Amino acid sequence: MPRTEKGRKTCYPARVNEVISRKIELGGVHPYRAYAALRAKARNRSSFVLTTKQGGATHTTVGFLAKMEAAFPAPTNMGEALHAAVGELPPKDADEALVDACFRDVIVISAFDMVMPLFALNAWPSQLFVGREIRELASVTFEHETGAISITATNPNVVERCVRVMSEAPEIAPLPAISAQAPEYFAHAPAESVFLKQLARAEKRLSFGELKDLRLARKIMMQPFDADPFNVFRALAENDEYTHSFFVDLPLSPSFGPFAVAAAGKHRAVVNAADGPAAISKSLSDIAHVEQTAGAPAKEALTALREIEADPRGMRGGVLARLRPGGAVELYRADVAVVLDEEQFQFVGSSSVHTGRDAEAHTRAVEDDVRAELIAIARAQALAAAASG
Repeated sequence: MPRTEKGRKTCYPARVNEVISRKIELGGVHPYRAYAALRAKARNRSSFVLTTKQGGATHTTVGFLAKMEAAFPAPTNMGEALHAAVGELPPKDADEALVDACFRDVIVISAFDMVMPLFALNAWPSQLFVGREIRELASVTFEHETGAISITATNPNVVERCVRVMSEAPEIAPLPAISAQAPEYFAHAPAESVFLKQLARAEKRLSFGELKDLRLARKIMMQPFDADPFNVFRALAENDEYTHSFFVDLPLSPSFGPFAVAAAGKHRAVVNAADGPAAISKSLSDIAHVEQTAGAPAKEALTALREIEADPRGMRGGVLARLRPGGAVELYRADVAVVLDEEQFQFVGSSSVHTGRDAEAHTRAVEDDVRAELIAIARAQALAAAASG
């Protein structure tokens, strides 16, 4: 049984009345193994896992048993939305420990399409939502180097249940190494005939001379074949190139269909909500690196793509935002991302338009751009196939 140490704090009343904070030792239980067990016990509740590497230290935070879920309709200015999500800040002279306890994780995932309002542009016509939000989660924080584990919740029963589930967590199967560079079956969107017209329009727009670069996107879709999106996340997280990785699982609810995001990246920022919506918007714009995903100059490229591309791009290039004690907003860009939506894996790649390059060559370049996602899905599918015998 794990050794435990229990503390109780009374919080700033505008937030919650009580939180239970506990530190435990679990003899080397890996954070992903712990998350898999917690997720399995509450498959009908939203959850997340976030791993960050900074200054030689690695931390993983697991949030589970979310009590609230919402969506940001398009067009939403995410700077203003995140500022509003922070809500009322505690008094400046409030006890620091109470502030920490009262500000529990709030996770917001927003699509690449969030950049449109930041440049005073309208979203794509088919864009319904630019972000999803989950609030009021119990959380577990793991320090990889020391093995320290901290649990925070507002219900002592949740803490006890968490300790029990993690201490009994079964092992998770390692992901297989594979030689394949992509799954066997996948499809592209839009259809070839539509994409040819988009490519022709993009080449014509480039010929005007106002753009230095224009990156046209294609969406890739495939059936999971029983692959768990969490295993796609594990495959992406193994890449040492990335300084953070996250997985957000939003099961079927009365308001939304099931949705999951597996992502990793190396661009992040921290901004204080007290600096206002404009400061948050600037940080979002800075880490979006629009020139790398849409073209240059950024606003002109986005304007052109708004006219050329028929569909929103989704999470690749989007951001996970985490609201933290004292009004800090942590922003983590998804440089690579796979979404499970409408019972399909979906993700988007882009490539620079070159005059004279045909649609097939451009599509191959797009597939090279999303090679990390393709390999991660292939490994998750191989693990599912091995499990089914």
